[in-house]
Amino acid sequence: RAKSLSMASALLGGAVCLGVGGILHAIRLNSIEVVKAMKAEETTTLAAASEKLLKMPGDAPSLYVELSAKTCCKNEIVREDTREKVAVLKREVYKMERVEEWDTKTRKVTTRKTKSLHSQDMRSGQLGIEDIDPTLHETEVNRLEQLVEGKKTELSSFGSMLSRNKYQKELEDIQQELHEKKQCRTVADVRPDSITIEDLLKDAGTTWAPPATNVNVNISWNSTQNNSSRAPRPSDYPKYTAEGYETVTKVIPLGEELYCLGELRLNKKTNKLSFGRDPSKPFVFQYGSEDEIMRNAQFQQSFMKYGSYGCFALGAGWIAVGAYQMAAEEN
Repeated sequence: RAKSLSMASALLGGAVCLGVGGILHAIRLNSIEVVKAMKAEETTTLAAASEKLLKMPGDAPSLYVELSAKTCCKNEIVREDTREKVAVLKREVYKMERVEEWDTKTRKVTTRKTKSLHSQDMRSGQLGIEDIDPTLHETEVNRLEQLVEGKKTELSSFGSMLSRNKYQKELEDIQQELHEKKQCRTVADVRPDSITIEDLLKDAGTTWAPPATNVNVNISWNSTQNNSSRAPRPSDYPKYTAEGYETVTKVIPLGEELYCLGELRLNKKTNKLSFGRDPSKPFVFQYGSEDEIMRNAQFQQSFMKYGSYGCFALGAGWIAVGAYQMAAEEN
């Protein structure tokens, strides 16, 4: 029976190691695809990408893009404590209690502290992304507006029809370019089905508040009796004493740098951009710069490679041991 148990343990351990190795290998392959996509795409801006989308056919054209952007929000949430504006605000309140219990073995009172979720609340606006420096687009629009006014002044000073026709054509080309630039957008909504809000929340502080009333809650049939001079009885316990409340605040801040790799879509009817996941291609939506995300992906790729090889080797070894024990038992 001991040999059979050892054989089963070896086979089971080998199967588990092979399974873990398969999972690590799948994560490694995903990291490889992400790194390839990051190297293949060139970083662009929302303004430049939306200009391309405006020229594409269809009511909802899309592009696979790499963006260096920052968080923004249409209807920001205001924190009551700091008056800071954020995109998402989550608060978790934990109740801290001291519990006194009767130990039947030692026949003494033991004390322990507990932490339990008392309440939680999350409020969010429409999370979006915007260009790191949207003023670059505004500067280009202002430059074209000034160029249009200059061309109009020049046009009025020419008397010959030939010169007027030449400058009129130049003016119309600049006006068309200005119109296209004004249609470009530097802000895009993030499609909620493409991200997990919990993954983007950042710690924003922890506060402590004492209980409103420091009253012992005695859960026992004899709780109406109050005789501090007598020895404690098992029926007096457990006793719960509220020590305070811990509030953990997490937020998605505004203006935080993001690296985005995914699908940018333009709704031409509303002239609004949205960013989200393309099911057929790698998707990245993380805090940090392109260099930071690339280093993390390459490190994960290397770690998963050797981790999967190790699990495969260990699993194969365990299965070989189990197979050997099985053959020996049959002989």
